[in-house]
Amino acid sequence: LHTGEATERGGDYFGQPVNRVARLEASGHGGQVLLSGAAYKIVRELLPIGFELIDRGQHRLKDLRHTEHIFQLRGPGLPEIDTSPATAEALHPRDRVRVAEPAAGSAPGTDAPIRETDGIWANLDLEKDLGARTQLLYGAEVVSNDVGSEGVRVDQESGAVEVLNPRYPDGSTWSTMSAYAGVMHDLNERTTLSAGARFNRSALEAAFDTTLFPYPATSTSLDNSALTGNLGVTWRPGEGWKLGLDLSTGFRAPNIDDIGKVFDSEPGAVIVPNPDLAPEYAFTMEGSIEKVFHDRLRLRGNAYYTLLDNAMVRRPFTVNGQDSIPYDGELSRVDAIQNAAQATVVGFVLALDADLGSGFGATARYNWQDGVEQDDDNLGDVPLRHAPPPFGQVGLTWQRKALRLELLTRFSGGFDFEDLAPSEQGKTPIYALDADGNPYAPSWYTLDMRGSYRIGRHLQLSGGVENITDQRYRPYSSGITAPGRNFILALRARF
Repeated sequence: LHTGEATERGGDYFGQPVNRVARLEASGHGGQVLLSGAAYKIVRELLPIGFELIDRGQHRLKDLRHTEHIFQLRGPGLPEIDTSPATAEALHPRDRVRVAEPAAGSAPGTDAPIRETDGIWANLDLEKDLGARTQLLYGAEVVSNDVGSEGVRVDQESGAVEVLNPRYPDGSTWSTMSAYAGVMHDLNERTTLSAGARFNRSALEAAFDTTLFPYPATSTSLDNSALTGNLGVTWRPGEGWKLGLDLSTGFRAPNIDDIGKVFDSEPGAVIVPNPDLAPEYAFTMEGSIEKVFHDRLRLRGNAYYTLLDNAMVRRPFTVNGQDSIPYDGELSRVDAIQNAAQATVVGFVLALDADLGSGFGATARYNWQDGVEQDDDNLGDVPLRHAPPPFGQVGLTWQRKALRLELLTRFSGGFDFEDLAPSEQGKTPIYALDADGNPYAPSWYTLDMRGSYRIGRHLQLSGGVENITDQRYRPYSSGITAPGRNFILALRARF
C-alpha cells in the first residue's frame, strides 16, 4: 500500500508512485501486507481493534534512489509472517559498534579481538516532476568511519594479559562521497524509460603496526573515484505482461576489511593485508519478464550477465618474500585479497506465485548462477569462489480463517571437487570428502512444516518442525554442518 499522486492515461496509471508501489509489492512475501511511510502516516490512527503496524525499517528499493520506510500490517485473518521485506538493501543506523569474540580454536573468553567503529552518515534524496510523464531524482551521500581495533589474550587462570595483533589496522579512516541524478520517463502508455548517473569517491588511510605482525608495509593510502550509470526500459505489451531490460555499470573501492585485515580463515592459512589493492568495476546486462494470469498465477523470470574487471579475489601472497609465516603458533600459508584480471557471472532466477483456490496457495523459487575468474597460473578460467550451486524452495500453504499451515522444502545442488574454486579445494575441515579424499559439497534438501492459529484478537499459537527427514546438510560456504530436527512452539500475546 502506498499513497501518491499518479497520472491516468488510457485507463492506466503512470508516474513515480506507481513505480514505488510496484517495488514495494515485489519486496513482500506471500500473504504479507506492506505499507510505505506515506500510507503509514495516513492510517496509523485509524486501525481497527486487534490490528497493528510493525516497523520494518528503512530500505532501498530496486531502481529507486529515495529510501522507503516500510511497515507491515498484522491482525486477525492475516498470515503470521515475520520475514523482513526482500529489498535490495536494508539500511541500519550508523552507530558505534563494539564486538568481542574468541579467536578460532581458543577457549571461550581467552582471546578477544576488539573492533570499534565510529561513523557519520549524511544522505539527501530529492525528487521533482518534470511534467506529467517525467520525474527527476537526485541527491548526495557522505559516509565517514573511524576504525579502532585491538587484540588481547587473557589467561583465565593467572589473569595474565598478552597483547595480540589486531584484526584491522588501529586508527584507520574510511570515507565515501557520492552524488547522483536519474530520470524516469513514460514514453507512452506501455513503455517507460529510465537513465541515471552517479559519481563516487572513496578514500582510505591505514597504518600498520609492524611490532606485532610482519606487515608488507607500514601504511597505505587510497583515493579512488568513478562515474557509473544505468539505462533501462520497461515494456507492457498487453494485459498481465511486463518485460524489462537494464544496462548498468558498478564500482567498488577496497574498504578496511579488504585491504587491512589479518584473519585465520582456516587451519594452516592466514589472510594478510595487501596495500596495493585497487578498485573493481562491474558491467551488467539484465532482462526480466513477468506474466500474470487471471490474477491467480504470476510467473517471473530474470536473467543477468556481469563482467567484473580487476575483480578482488583471494589469492596466494608473500610477506617479505615468504609464502608461509608462523601465525598463532602454526606455520601458515599466506593469502591476500588481490586484483584478478577478469571474472564473469551469469545466472537466472525463476519465481512462481499461485492462488489455487479453497485456501490453498503455492510458491516456488529457483536460482542458478555460474561464475569464473581468470587463473594467473595457466591463463585459463577457474570457478569463482562466491558463486553458489543452484538453490531454491517450493512451498504449499493453506489458510482457513484463523488457521494457517505451510509445507516447505528448501534445496541446493552440490559441487564436485573440480567445481570448487581453487581457494576452497584446500579446505578439507569444512567439506565432505569423496572416494579419493578430495573435498566436495554434497547436494541437500530439507522439509519443513509450520502452522499458526489465532486465538481471539490478542493471542496466537504457532509451531513447526524443521528438517523433518533429519538430513545432514551444509549451506554452501558455511562452516557448520549437522543433522537434526528443530521443534518450535510459540505463544504470542498482544496488548
